[in-house]
Amino acid sequence: MKITEDRFKGVIIELPDEEINEKSFEEELKRTWQSGKQLESAASGFTCLTERTRPLLICYKTDSVNIYPQVQSVLYNPEYHHAKKGKVVLLGWLPTDDTNNVPAYPYTGIGVGGLVINSNNQVLMVKEKYAFSEYFKLPGGHVDKGEDLHIAAIREVKEETGIDAKFKGIVQFRHFHDMPIEGHFCSDIYFIILLEPEDETQTIKIQANEIQCAQWINIEDALSGNSVSEHNKGFIKAARECLESNTFINIRKEEAFERVFSMWSIKNDS
Repeated sequence: MKITEDRFKGVIIELPDEEINEKSFEEELKRTWQSGKQLESAASGFTCLTERTRPLLICYKTDSVNIYPQVQSVLYNPEYHHAKKGKVVLLGWLPTDDTNNVPAYPYTGIGVGGLVINSNNQVLMVKEKYAFSEYFKLPGGHVDKGEDLHIAAIREVKEETGIDAKFKGIVQFRHFHDMPIEGHFCSDIYFIILLEPEDETQTIKIQANEIQCAQWINIEDALSGNSVSEHNKGFIKAARECLESNTFINIRKEEAFERVFSMWSIKNDS
């Protein structure tokens, strides 16, 4: 078992992969909280990181009086802060005279819609195999970890339609809460990425396990007909306005804090 102090004066307890003896676990906690340094830390928080939840749950059921009352309360009433692959993080707030200000785990999902327009004034649209409606929509999906927005849009368009595209600019983004997808129900930000086809002679090849059909639709038909939802019509109208003014949200790379990151800002290419 490894016990360290974080920069906020909290205590992080990392449990080993092997089974933990309940008595030794409690004795180690007692030694930790009896040290002056850790007493100061105990005023902020208590976090357990582990790949093995069963030993922890066993410890919660013990009746030891050797642990400080605040710590014992945390052990008996744990709060699951979040879980990731191979890790469960529990959080306990010890001070009774201060508010728990540990941030909640990230609660916003990021998605992209690839709005591909060709030189024939057509927009590339798809119908999903497992869709909420029968409307045509933009190809797109979730942004992967470590992936830039425009790269995600290009990838999703390629996966769903087989079309290679290049980045033009961000048109707009949508933000709403309680995304109605089972298991998520988090806030959602959806970026509309304007793209151009790399090769207009390229043939559509759908991703059969997710997409039932894909096709180029004349923009005027898309806006005037009933095959596209009003929501997606709004995206197309916004893209057309950006093209007419030649103004987009575009990307540049900067370096700070020993890492390279993306900066997005409005740019007029006239």
